[in-house]
Amino acid sequence: MNIDIPKPCPPPRRAPTVPPAEQTALLDVVVRPVMHEWGLFVWALNDGTQVQSGHFRDDPATLANWITEHYPGSVVLRGSGVERIAAEMGEQACLDLTPGTSSDIDRALGRFETETVTKLPTLLVATDGSADNNSYVGLGWVGDDGRYSAGGWRQRGRRQVNALRAEIAAVVSAMDGVHTDRRVELLIDSRTVLEDVRLAMDAKPVRFGSRFPTRTLHRLAVMDVQASWVKGHQGHGLNEAADQLATYARRCAIAGIEPRRSVMKEIVGREGAAFTTPAVS
Repeated sequence: MNIDIPKPCPPPRRAPTVPPAEQTALLDVVVRPVMHEWGLFVWALNDGTQVQSGHFRDDPATLANWITEHYPGSVVLRGSGVERIAAEMGEQACLDLTPGTSSDIDRALGRFETETVTKLPTLLVATDGSADNNSYVGLGWVGDDGRYSAGGWRQRGRRQVNALRAEIAAVVSAMDGVHTDRRVELLIDSRTVLEDVRLAMDAKPVRFGSRFPTRTLHRLAVMDVQASWVKGHQGHGLNEAADQLATYARRCAIAGIEPRRSVMKEIVGREGAAFTTPAVS
């Protein structure tokens, strides 16, 4: 089963590295992504003051423009995933590849990361599956922070059984793709799968345990996760987006092609727009 979890594109070019001897003079502001929170960044001035945070999702140009506008001087970017931002900023940005040299900033950002994550609202994630009479199935999930994924394949068996497998696979894919330290609420429109998810959260044997990987059962048991039932096809933005992603992925499997990222992004933007976290402007 191939599950396509979105991955960031490689940076168009690499920004210059900060020479150790020039770090003190160059540090005007440090920017780094928050661990496990897709699109959430924190930044601070070189004395550890004016720490801020904001959501920029997978649009590095938006964050680069914001920094350029508010901090016209030199900028140091630190942490995994900031190469794309540095590439957008060009000569203004340098990458600090020697973490720990600016302890005041690191301590300030570390404290602020913890405070920021604890204040974040529950992450809503809707999952759904799709199946037809010709043994083709699809899965889709979308979070209200903009993360999403979809995949399709051929699965032998009756449609009713395959639909259940697709719903379970959607939960598995979501739990694999959502890495966060805050509470997660799964929105599921299958009562059968919902019952199993709740059993797994209580570390109890599940009815369809053989179809849940061990890693998923473990994460459901140890993470701060809750699960809720949502009625399908009733206009709930995230559920509709997950349903559309699953249907699209199944049709792609029939055609023998991979789901296109641009189409999935359009589906999420159209169906889940009212639920996704707005980017900082």
